[in-house]
Amino acid sequence: MPSYPTSVSVHVAKAAFFTCLLVSFSLASSEGFAETTLQVSPNGPLPNLLAARDEIRKQRVTQPDETFRVVVAAGRYEINRPLEFGVEDGNVTYEAATDASPVISGGRKIETQWTDQGDGVWTSQLPKDWQFEQLWINDHRAVRAREPNDFFYYLTGSKESPIEGGKRFQQVLSAEPEDIASLRGLSPDQLSQVQILAFHKWDTTRRFLDAVDLDQGQLKISGRAMKSWNKLTRNTGFLLENYLEALDEPGEFFLAPSGRLHYRPRSGETIDAINCVSPVCEKLVVIQGDSAEGNYVENLEFHGLKFHHSGIQTPSRGFDPAQAASPIEAAIQIDGGKGVAFENCEIGHTGGYGIWFRKGCRDSSLKHCWVHDLGAGGVRIGETSIASNPSERTSNIIVDNNIVNDAGHMFACAVGIWVGNSGHIQVTHNEVADMFYTGISVGWRWGYDESLANNNLIADNHIHHLGKGWLSDMGGIYTLGPSPGTVLRGNRIHDVDSWGYGGWGLYNDEGSTDILMENNLVYRTKSGGYHQHYGRNNVIRNNIFAFGREYQIRRTRVEDHLSFTYEQNIVVWDGEHLFNGKWGDDGVEIARNQYWRMGEPVDLSPADTSTESIIKDPHFVAPYQDDFRLTDPAAVSQIGFQPFDTTQAGVYGDTAWIEHAQSLPMPKMLRAPEPLPQK
Repeated sequence: MPSYPTSVSVHVAKAAFFTCLLVSFSLASSEGFAETTLQVSPNGPLPNLLAARDEIRKQRVTQPDETFRVVVAAGRYEINRPLEFGVEDGNVTYEAATDASPVISGGRKIETQWTDQGDGVWTSQLPKDWQFEQLWINDHRAVRAREPNDFFYYLTGSKESPIEGGKRFQQVLSAEPEDIASLRGLSPDQLSQVQILAFHKWDTTRRFLDAVDLDQGQLKISGRAMKSWNKLTRNTGFLLENYLEALDEPGEFFLAPSGRLHYRPRSGETIDAINCVSPVCEKLVVIQGDSAEGNYVENLEFHGLKFHHSGIQTPSRGFDPAQAASPIEAAIQIDGGKGVAFENCEIGHTGGYGIWFRKGCRDSSLKHCWVHDLGAGGVRIGETSIASNPSERTSNIIVDNNIVNDAGHMFACAVGIWVGNSGHIQVTHNEVADMFYTGISVGWRWGYDESLANNNLIADNHIHHLGKGWLSDMGGIYTLGPSPGTVLRGNRIHDVDSWGYGGWGLYNDEGSTDILMENNLVYRTKSGGYHQHYGRNNVIRNNIFAFGREYQIRRTRVEDHLSFTYEQNIVVWDGEHLFNGKWGDDGVEIARNQYWRMGEPVDLSPADTSTESIIKDPHFVAPYQDDFRLTDPAAVSQIGFQPFDTTQAGVYGDTAWIEHAQSLPMPKMLRAPEPLPQK
């Protein structure tokens, strides 16, 4: 007998506290289920999500199997500690009311009086214990006072020696005396609050100053030993933060240990109309299951909510260098979640990462969300290690149709979307842009040992405006270690600009294995469209690589196996070099490719000696205007190239969402100062 969905809504009034309680019964089949709806509003009986969570816990004492829907009215819901959800908090949907955009804020509004000092700086006296390193003025991130204001200075050298019996190390960093002259006149206490932020290869190091010798141009810091493979060396970029003398640029702030807040306003800001928010919480939402014991937080969903304002403060030891800022946690952090979903949400104004499906998560998703203004990166999935208990491993996560942009304000080496030791992950149709390092990173194994990053799909993402000239060794999509079944397909990658080496489009780093890369469009990169450091059995086919500035294709290490197959690709460029690195051995199968140097002569040796590859104009519509549609598919048919629609990459859906992605301001891809001559 067919069933017909019916619904009946009954208002239940038990006491004044429950006047907002709406109970809905929905019969969707012969087996019905009941759903209780709670209303949250700033002035209601349930004034925030925490109150709603606690009310649900009370009701579950007598109704353990009840599902709940929490409808959140418009308003700003300020929290001073993370919203915590445990195993007992599943089967609940928290959603914005119709036409509402409620904000869950881990920030505190600064409402103390501001004074114009008359020198272009405003000040306000805060309680002494209000210490923070991030600040938002009129919904824009303020910049902590620093020198220089654009890019960085360069170290001229460094020396390291053990201290405290070898437990710690002191680094003496040398710089041009004029570059650190702004520190002159600071007391030892003031100097101890100054932080140095260094940019070296793919890493950053943040430390407090121990001492300075301004005449000799020396900065002394201490902590762990430098990593042998990535030391602070001559031409390491650095900047100095957090001292009043550096407060010389509109949008900068300085918070003194006394609580005195200084701010140099941007154009158009007025002292009597300033919305100022400082972070209180490091995390906004913590979802904590116990996957080791099979106890998950199940079917917990969030729809249409904004999660804003989380902060990070630098510990006294500073922050040591770590690829992808991997030790840094997220504003929304999930362990042991199954069926956890965030949809149509906004995660922004953070000190660290945006959201992390960390340990033991399954069948969860992030969809149609805007993740932006990030201290680190946007999205993390899985862990750097491999849990011995399979139930503590994260898999089957979907990250689809999101915008991740404007990242790395605190940790420039962070990644837009990071997938660690996790398999069966889908990262599709995302806009990933405006950050200082890699767009999407997959895998976390240097070499060929066990990795869980298998059967991952990275497809139809629009990845662009990366690097911005600050760091090196990055890719639009970066892979590490064995990844059988992993596919990189239909991605559009462009404007990748590193400081030194390695601004690549598709980048197979150490041990990348069994990865298929097809139908990707890569153009306008500093280095090349494709690079493999070393790996095994990768397939690069039917891609378009265009306009690498230094060269187009690179291979670094020769190994005693098939490194990769490179076929049916179109390569277009107007510079000098096509191939870079080590070629000419039988560790690469390369054939049936089409090359076009905009009408200039082409030398395919020693890399592509195949008689099936050709030098011929592919007849793109307007390659210099980023239009790589084919005017005549027959022009590429000789190599078997299959045309694909490059416009499908990026977000999809309603027009407003697509236009939002297209309207985001992108940075100018500027060049860093000229490095010092090498000794």
